[in-house]
Amino acid sequence: MVRPIRPKRLSLMRVGPIRAHLRSQMSSLLMFTNALEFLVVTQRSRLNWEVDGDENTKFLHGIVNNNKRKNRIHGFTIDGVWVNEPSKLKQEILEFFSNKFDEPLYNRPKLISNRFKRISDFDRDSLTKAFSEMEIKDAIWCCGNNNASGPDEFTLKFLQH
Repeated sequence: MVRPIRPKRLSLMRVGPIRAHLRSQMSSLLMFTNALEFLVVTQRSRLNWEVDGDENTKFLHGIVNNNKRKNRIHGFTIDGVWVNEPSKLKQEILEFFSNKFDEPLYNRPKLISNRFKRISDFDRDSLTKAFSEMEIKDAIWCCGNNNASGPDEFTLKFLQH
């Protein structure tokens, strides 16, 4: 009767150098085989996904298409008349937001007091004038390009190019 060798009792001291070398090679071969098996399983799963698709693909596309359908502007009322012509809708939307975000130059309130330090007329006028394109460009180029993105998801690197 042959008794199985228990791993606890097996030590490299009792096993000869040839057996220790063989054991080391078998261990590395087993690790290599496991790595190959992992690669095969990974590639097989990718192939299955390419052929069959994801289980949620139909569900996801259904949600996306439904949201697209819900968010579409079919038309709206302009001066009491329903308009659904795309060019007129685009023009009306452009005018609405242009008016909403346009900053009118109006007279700002004046604070009259002897307690405030006075600035020159030139400095005072420069505080209320509109920014030039060159000033905006210089301000953007002075900032680093790896800053966090703004609410529109664009970083300064996008604006710099």
